[in-house]
Amino acid sequence: MILRFNTDVFAILPLRQPDNEIDDAFDAEDLKPYYPSFVVQASQLEDSIAHILDEAFLYEYREPTLAILLSGTRTATGLLELRNDTVTLMAVTLDLQQRASTTIFSVQGLPYDCFRVLPIPQPVGGLLVLGTNQVIHVDQAGRCTAIGVYAYTAKSTTFQMIHRPELKLKLEGAVPVLLGNEDGDVLLGLRDSSFIRLRFIKDGRNVTDIELERVDVSSAPGVRMAGFSCAVAMESSRIFFGSSTADSVLLGYTVSGKAADRGGVSVGMNDTVDDLEDIYGDDEEEGTVAISGAQGKLRLRIHDSLFSTAPIRDATFGTPTFSDVPYFLKYSLTVKKAKFLQKDVTSDQELLCVTNCDSAASISIFRKSIIPTVIARLPTPTFISFTALRTKPATGPESAIPAEVDRYLLASRKSESIVYRITDVFEEVRRSEFDRSGGTIVAGTLAGGTLWVQVVSSEVRVYDHGKCPASHRVDGQKFGFIS
Repeated sequence: MILRFNTDVFAILPLRQPDNEIDDAFDAEDLKPYYPSFVVQASQLEDSIAHILDEAFLYEYREPTLAILLSGTRTATGLLELRNDTVTLMAVTLDLQQRASTTIFSVQGLPYDCFRVLPIPQPVGGLLVLGTNQVIHVDQAGRCTAIGVYAYTAKSTTFQMIHRPELKLKLEGAVPVLLGNEDGDVLLGLRDSSFIRLRFIKDGRNVTDIELERVDVSSAPGVRMAGFSCAVAMESSRIFFGSSTADSVLLGYTVSGKAADRGGVSVGMNDTVDDLEDIYGDDEEEGTVAISGAQGKLRLRIHDSLFSTAPIRDATFGTPTFSDVPYFLKYSLTVKKAKFLQKDVTSDQELLCVTNCDSAASISIFRKSIIPTVIARLPTPTFISFTALRTKPATGPESAIPAEVDRYLLASRKSESIVYRITDVFEEVRRSEFDRSGGTIVAGTLAGGTLWVQVVSSEVRVYDHGKCPASHRVDGQKFGFIS
């Protein structure tokens, strides 16, 4: 494990691998899963390492091998005529026991706006370097395949690459993540909340080109995306994109239109591996072109999201006003009546903030507590308890009719109980066999909501649609709460 801080200082915690031999300096009973940690200056790994931009461990190496992206010579947009390609990529193998390092390869003269490295496992291998105006694949021998994706690429660098200004992609702040499929495809989440799929074209073992295509993503009401800060691939074809400027999202992906025939040759279900090799040849042979991700078009769907109001860029206090016009229309209330109903439930102060960034920028109102929309008030404050009853019609022992909402409200005084039907207002239930005498101790439903039970101090009453088919009186005894 490695942690970089103060730009060019590494804190390293070597972890024991399953095939490591037990160090004689440790007692087997006290063996820890890691070696002692240490701190090292980046210049101790290689004299030329300074001003590190990003780093990552590479795949397919026995020893820990670190890819370091650095800008030894500082520059800026206004100085590009004097010095433009100032970024260097170095691969350094670390000997953690001897605290030594060896440089495997170095690629100099990369565009000045490179900012991110992403290791790629086989079958592609190597790593991906992201820049504001280009993507670059670097293999394990240091060979580069670069694609310019914006019109300014040719003006800002002299690095050899294929220019495709028609793509018009702005990769500043892009977050890459491996899709985890067998072709090694990469998905980029951009600051404008769009997504780009990278597919690698190989000639034998070498990457010769990179295809970039926009990915369709389903929209979800209330989910706001505006750039991402991290991403991680998960199981079951899901990817989590975390954001510090808008909502974080959990995406699922599917591939449609699985790829098709290769040269018109029909392949049967019983064809063996040797038969297929005779038809297509070995993919690893030189001169054989393979396109990763050829199985079809990628589609993204939002599965879930984490709401965020960060960052808060400005704020002010204010006094809330009640102006819920749809509420007035639905319940045919006057403004005076609505204000009366909302009395004592509206907070005195609220915080008005400008939140999020870019396409997710919004105005958020923070209140001390939830403000309910009051549709009715009971006429007397002398009730001592309330019980909401969720019932449904009895259509058999296993009724399929769901009880989705509370239908009745049982309000109790000390010596009297009243049932209200919950509609747009509270309507007292009068035409029923409900016995109002006695204060309710506890109430609830039975038989999946088809019956409801009321316990008073002298008896237990069972009701079915307002009728009382059964009751049990206990003379000389009093009921109380049991917990």
